[in-house]
Amino acid sequence: NSALPGTPRLRVLTVPKDSPAVRDNYSAQADGGASLGFACLPSAQLAGLQPSAQFEVTVPRPDKADSYTVRERYFHAPENVLLPCVTRPADVAPIATLDPTVGVGGPAYAGIVVADVERELRFYRDGLGMEKTRDIELREPELLAAAGLPTDAVVRFVQVSAPGTTSGMLTLLDLGAKGVRNEHQHPPARGLVLWTFPVSDILIARDRVKRAGGVIIAGPLATTTPLFGSFQALTVRTPAGVFLELVAATAQ
Repeated sequence: NSALPGTPRLRVLTVPKDSPAVRDNYSAQADGGASLGFACLPSAQLAGLQPSAQFEVTVPRPDKADSYTVRERYFHAPENVLLPCVTRPADVAPIATLDPTVGVGGPAYAGIVVADVERELRFYRDGLGMEKTRDIELREPELLAAAGLPTDAVVRFVQVSAPGTTSGMLTLLDLGAKGVRNEHQHPPARGLVLWTFPVSDILIARDRVKRAGGVIIAGPLATTTPLFGSFQALTVRTPAGVFLELVAATAQ
């Protein structure tokens, strides 16, 4: 339901069959893109899939005034991508605008496992102007098991987003010593490997990400696609090895 306001778009690219996978199974233990989270009504289904796990977890409210209970169901998508389906109580806004015809909204966030969340957080803040909107520790054994993680792990869960947005967030997951380093978290690997963000000025963005510890991989390059029209693109690698594409529209 990408036509809903503020909803990110997914691009599916075909790569050679012998390309490595970002992850060999549904465990979110290794670095790189691991999950796409959706808002769901209790009765919602995702593409006819059966949930691999379902449970309830108590988390702080965004304003930290209280806690509330969330129902989560985990689905297995192709290429070992986890799909958490999050149902919040009626008095808490869903994590994405819900499409009432299917009871699903999003994707609301992408979950990325990183080795050093503080270093990555500085990059998104100083390089892309994002804000930290949530920072909590997750210890619930059911949640950890659903994500294929050791049940004795402590996962730091940090959300970042552009100022003023309520969906389309990045969730940075730091497993500390329980994390596994990953050499296959970039194109043309199969799985979640590239995130695209619009910027107003590609040269200013280039200089900012370099100062924030990012590495320029390619660009700026002028190109045209049906999705973005005419634009300049810059491919960068974050300190955690995550690949991003920054795009700035060009005058017609």
